[in-house]
Amino acid sequence: LAWPALQTDNALLLESHMLCGARFHRLVQQYFTGLPLERLNAAAAADPDSQIWQWWQDFLVFFPQEPQGRPSAELILLTRIDTQRLMAKFDLVLKHAKGVSIYDWKTNRRQFKITSLQKRLQTRVYLYTLASEYFSLVGEEKPAFEEMRMIYWQANFPDEPMILQYSESAYQADKAYLTHLIK
Repeated sequence: LAWPALQTDNALLLESHMLCGARFHRLVQQYFTGLPLERLNAAAAADPDSQIWQWWQDFLVFFPQEPQGRPSAELILLTRIDTQRLMAKFDLVLKHAKGVSIYDWKTNRRQFKITSLQKRLQTRVYLYTLASEYFSLVGEEKPAFEEMRMIYWQANFPDEPMILQYSESAYQADKAYLTHLIK
């Protein structure tokens, strides 16, 4: 156990914030499954934490009402590296005319730096798994690596999405890195 122990108030605040983020994620997932916007607006307005309403309004401004492409919310993909399985659970994968985008909704209080997101294990696993498996799943030819990207949308910084483009060299580096981690 770490000493000194966590103060109870801080742990309770952290847990409350995490639960609030989970409720926001559920709203967004329901949005992409086609629940009526009026019901989702009512749920966001009725949430005990007023942050949800603000995040929800900002999300509706950020994301178009009719996305240009095929959205897949809460998509789970598996791939293999050697004999080990690697899993990614995406908040949203959107196949569109210019390629494919992974969206990840974040409710952190501090803003991420793009350099730390590029190194983040989540980024590397998600883009690698998408490049390895998604196109066989949907039965389409894989686009160029440069047509794949990951977008982190931070609810507390709604006008500043972090967009990470993929590349073949990044794919090869991720494969080597993940293989090394697994071994």
